[in-house]
Amino acid sequence: MKHNFTALFTALLFFGTINAQSWQQKSSNPGDSRHHPVSFSLDGKGYMVTGSTDLVDETTDFYEYDPVADTWATLPDFTGVGRGFSIGDTWNGKAYMGFGFGANNAYLNDLWVFDPATNAWTELASCPCAKRIHPTFVIEDGLLFVGMGNNNVNGNMKDWWEYNIASDSWRQLPDLPGLERHHPYMFSADGDVYTGLGHGNGPGTKVFKDWYKWEIATETWVQLNDFPAEGRVAGTQLSIGDRGFIISGDGDNHNSIPSGEFWEYDYQNDAWNELPPHPGLSRWAPGSFAIGNVVYFGAGQVRNGSNAGLKNDLWSFDLATYVGVTTENKLSEITLYPNPVISNIQLNGISSEDNATIQITNSAGQTVFKQNYSGGKIDASHLNAGFYFLNIIKAKGTVERIKFIKH
Repeated sequence: MKHNFTALFTALLFFGTINAQSWQQKSSNPGDSRHHPVSFSLDGKGYMVTGSTDLVDETTDFYEYDPVADTWATLPDFTGVGRGFSIGDTWNGKAYMGFGFGANNAYLNDLWVFDPATNAWTELASCPCAKRIHPTFVIEDGLLFVGMGNNNVNGNMKDWWEYNIASDSWRQLPDLPGLERHHPYMFSADGDVYTGLGHGNGPGTKVFKDWYKWEIATETWVQLNDFPAEGRVAGTQLSIGDRGFIISGDGDNHNSIPSGEFWEYDYQNDAWNELPPHPGLSRWAPGSFAIGNVVYFGAGQVRNGSNAGLKNDLWSFDLATYVGVTTENKLSEITLYPNPVISNIQLNGISSEDNATIQITNSAGQTVFKQNYSGGKIDASHLNAGFYFLNIIKAKGTVERIKFIKH
């Protein structure tokens, strides 16, 4: 299941960033700029709680975002230990948060639940596992799954634990089959949990791009295709229905990458689709949440460049209005429609007299279609859902590329 994505990533860099104007800036959080905020949404409101305002500083402040008024309200502080490097998720109208790094250099393994009806936090059973920061933390079907992360005793870990919300109890499950790591990405889709990427340690320290599924029904791990770009660590993630997304984070060298990459995972085809990046360089340890089809992203730290530093801004991206058209040559008169593609592709600005060859490559850089262009429609009904590049290879050797989405 391993692929060579060098050619694809080179092509993505050559195209430049996809138009970031699809992202809209919103009101900044009134609190201090920070990394590792715990962020989530409940009942049409967004929330950010805790986080670090310095390298390891811990906070307890708590904020609620109203997307209709584009305003923030300050809520009563989180009642547990102040922390950074924590993480959370939601289930059945409540938010769950735990782990992280507290005062006096203390690693944590506690678990809390927030009820928006009462604005109250309640402590639940702590994990019997090792204390840790930035592990996988994702809920599906009333079960919370926690694993990986690191501390100053065990280093990186790859253990895997299940917390049953109904019984307030924990049990250990089989370890992740990959290497130990911290700061992985995670989300749920179609009744299963997905996780991977993150950062390793020891000789040959690296940022990973491997990706895994935890099948809840069979309690087994399945290794999937690698992430099709630089290894990724310390970004943010979210789920909308059965759609999983990852946003931003550090790249192979654990530093900011040129754009705030935004990816959607297609679990049916085990493929990644790239969406327009958030403005600016990527960020380390930002936050995100979704309200309806709108994704909200903010905070975190830009690691290098003229805009380096901690942030408290907020941006939104409406998935319902995204079409996703990108061309290599903005001056080209060749256009592809419709985009997204349902079954057939039509091209304007080119004819059979151009003696061009049409080549379509998938997200893994593999050629899935190639033939001489004779005019008319191009049958794309056989393509799986995902993103593709249509390459127009002209007789003189020039190449024009158009990115499209197949639904």
